[in-house]
Amino acid sequence: METSEATSPRPVSAELRQLAERLLLEHQTLMRGLGCHQEWIRQLCEIGMPRFGELACRLEGFRAELARHFQNEEQYGELLNLHDTELGRGKPVQARSASDGAGTDAIRLHAELLNRLSQLIGRLGRGLEEFRGWNVAVGEVGSLVGEICEHERREMDVLRRVTGEGDQATTNRATGAASDDNSIAQ
Repeated sequence: METSEATSPRPVSAELRQLAERLLLEHQTLMRGLGCHQEWIRQLCEIGMPRFGELACRLEGFRAELARHFQNEEQYGELLNLHDTELGRGKPVQARSASDGAGTDAIRLHAELLNRLSQLIGRLGRGLEEFRGWNVAVGEVGSLVGEICEHERREMDVLRRVTGEGDQATTNRATGAASDDNSIAQ
């Protein structure tokens, strides 16, 4: 059923706005924590002290937070589907329920990101046996973190539109997120 009514944004109820605000705060907290991990890695790189095992432990904690966050998003995913395109895919999204297949792309992407993060954590735990050096490990972490940050920023953009919050720069300042390029010093 592809009518203009089905694809146009619906008015946002107070309950929906409150849920969006809660999810946006959760995103901001997640990004702030990730920024702290990035800063720790930069500091280690500056003093030339690789710590593969400790990085694996830190990322394991982050993975647990990310998994909880994804679970919340998936539970309330209709919020994102009603108010934007399928996060970067450019296809209009119709109001539909999870039983109709809504959010399955997001669920698959969440599972893929968590799986890749788990694999990277396992490899970091084996250290130089898996990596040709600290810089290679940090580069892989930076690449995956960048993908996660980009995914989260797209979701935050949707949530900001639902809540009526300000622009990207305002949210970046509020979250204390690391640089826009998500780079980690190598």
